[in-house]
Formats: sequence, C-alpha cells, structure tokens
Amino acid sequence: MTTAFDTARAIGDAVLYRPRTQDWRFGVLMPPAFASPQAGDFADCRVECLLEPRSHAVLHVRLRFLQGQERVVRQDGAEHVSWDEAVEREVDAVLPVAELTAQRTCVPFVVGGAERTEVLGVADRLVRRTWTVTGELRLSAQVLGGPNGGIRLRADVVNNTEWYEPDSPREVALRHAMLAAHLVLAVNAGRFVSLTDPPSWARAAAEQCESHRLWPVLLGDNDAAVLAAPVALYDHPVVVPEGEERIRYVRRGLPEDVWWDPGPVSPETDEVVVSGVAVSAGSRVRLRDGRTGTVHAVLSDEDGDLHLEVRVGTRYQYATPDEVEPLRR
Repeated sequence: MTTAFDTARAIGDAVLYRPRTQDWRFGVLMPPAFASPQAGDFADCRVECLLEPRSHAVLHVRLRFLQGQERVVRQDGAEHVSWDEAVEREVDAVLPVAELTAQRTCVPFVVGGAERTEVLGVADRLVRRTWTVTGELRLSAQVLGGPNGGIRLRADVVNNTEWYEPDSPREVALRHAMLAAHLVLAVNAGRFVSLTDPPSWARAAAEQCESHRLWPVLLGDNDAAVLAAPVALYDHPVVVPEGEERIRYVRRGLPEDVWWDPGPVSPETDEVVVSGVAVSAGSRVRLRDGRTGTVHAVLSDEDGDLHLEVRVGTRYQYATPDEVEPLRR
C-alpha cells in the first residue's frame, strides 16, 4: 500500500503541484460563499469507483491539497506584498470496507491559519500567513448485485469554510480554498475495477458511476489503489525520470521574481500549426480518445517542446500538437 501512495504522490506532485502559479485552475474547492457553478468555481467534488473487496478488507483514503500562503516583506513596520506560496496538506481516513456498506462516514478536518515571522535583519522581517480551511471527507459504499461481489465506493470532498467578504476578488477567496485537491484510495485486500476499460460484468455498474470534477484511474500492478485527480489521466500513470521536470509547464505574465525560467512563450496568444491549421487559445480540437475540447493555452516545457492545455468539460488535459485534430470553425 505504501508503494501505491508513493506513486500517487509522485504523480500528484508532478501534474498538480509542480506548476504552481497564481492562476489556480485544477482541483480548486472554494469556500461556499464564493462558489459559483456559472463561473466554474465549486465548493465540492466527488468520485465514484468500483471495488472487488476480499474478506476483512480495509480502505485507506488520503486527501491531498495545497493551502494558499501569502509571503510579505516587512521593512521598518511597513509590509510589502511579494508573492503567494502554497503549503502541502494531507487528510487520512482508514476504515473497514464493511463499515462503509453499513453506513456513511463523515471525516471533518480543520487546517488552521497561522502567521510565521523570519528575521532577516535589524528591521527586516519575512512574514508568511495562512488562513483557516475547514472541510469534510464523506465516504460511503453500495453493494452491487450479481455474483462478483463488487461494491461502488463514493468519496465526496467538501469545503465548508465559514468565510464571507462581499465583493472580495478571487485571489482573496483562494486563501480559504483547497488547491489542486485530489484523492488516493487504497485497499489492503481486493482490487479496484477500471472505469475506462471495465470487464464485461462491471460495464453497467461502471456507466452508472458518477464523478464530479475528479477522474479515477488505477494505480499499481495489482490495481489495489485509485488516484482521483482533477485532470484526465489514463490507468496506471507513471512519472518517468525526465517527466518530473518536463511536466513543469511555464507561463508568462507571472511576477518577475519567479523560481523557474519563464521561457519564450506567451500561452494566451501563441499558436502552433497542426495539420496546416493554426491552433491557439480558443481553438476547438479533438483528442485521440474522441473527446473534443477548447485550447486554453499553448505552453512550452523546459526543453522547448510545445504542449496544448485543453479544457474538456470542467477538466483540463495536456496534449502535444500531434495528439490533437483541429476542428475547423
């Protein structure tokens, strides 16, 4: 089980945590007062997946997300805002699968706010601030009919932070949000069922699984774990050694004092030619799996290779130019 969580951590770090920018899009769970489905801001997410448990199976669920952190420089008592950071947070729940089939379980959690000061000189201070985030992890399971003994697992993550400041901009609300939120579900006895390519007995049940803003994929060789991420991945994703660095897509328009090389790209205006058609932000494309989406940005990795950030429904997916087909307007 440790290996599954290690794999999930590597993938989550590379895909969700590495591209830390001030323009959060992936897995953002806003405080309820700011949530607006019309604007694409939600306070909750859900994943449903299928599990074939063995006797006395125990489920381990881990919620991972980032908590926003403001860093300011205080000189002679005056504060000068510099940039935003993020702190990694984890919430764990471990319980027998049989308990979940008997009754729903709610795991409340609180990530407290704090202010930490680092002395830089006689009159200079570096101040880091975080704000309280509260939430719930809601777990339940339903036994499926048929001879295979499978169950449908459901996990909801809810931001219920009591915060309200009328007319506050999004960057202020993000202080009370869960950023890049994703789930890892692992079982010590049993195996999960692929929703992408389910066996014949599970196809009907797989079609009935309903997930919102999370995409469940299998992890590991024995399918004993699932990663539910806010971006579309394939079953059994891996991070190759060079991939950990190549996944760090860069953007312009961020503060000058950033910790990575911004690169010679302008994601919102650059374009790339695909099959003789110029593709840029706003272009409609078809992915290899048949889904269609809208290009949000043209990005470059640290080796200078181009990638497209494509919005498909409520999720974002990355693809290389040769993995998309332009749809003519």
